[in-house]
Amino acid sequence: MSEHTAAAQQQFESMHTPLALNLREAINSASSITQNITSELVDGQRKLLALVAENTKALNPMGTKQSYGPMAEIPEMASSVQQVEVPLDPTKELSRLISEHKFGKAFTMALQRT
Repeated sequence: MSEHTAAAQQQFESMHTPLALNLREAINSASSITQNITSELVDGQRKLLALVAENTKALNPMGTKQSYGPMAEIPEMASSVQQVEVPLDPTKELSRLISEHKFGKAFTMALQRT
């Protein structure tokens, strides 16, 4: 009986060993891929933030002069329209998208700003 049990155990192990090895290889490959993707995402995030910081420095906000007299409201109205049309701070927007793990949108937004 013990010989039969030992033979059955050996047959069971020989059948499942290749499967276990294949699964172990697949897990190791997936782990390696995950580490590579993570490092690439971190590198991409760093590059995006550097690009946004570069573009933010390049932008010069327009100053408004205060005028007096009958036309005083026109420049004021124009400046308020400019303020409405000013996009959100790209650094804050990118940080928000990245924190929400929306890397594709963040990347597209950074590309559109260049």
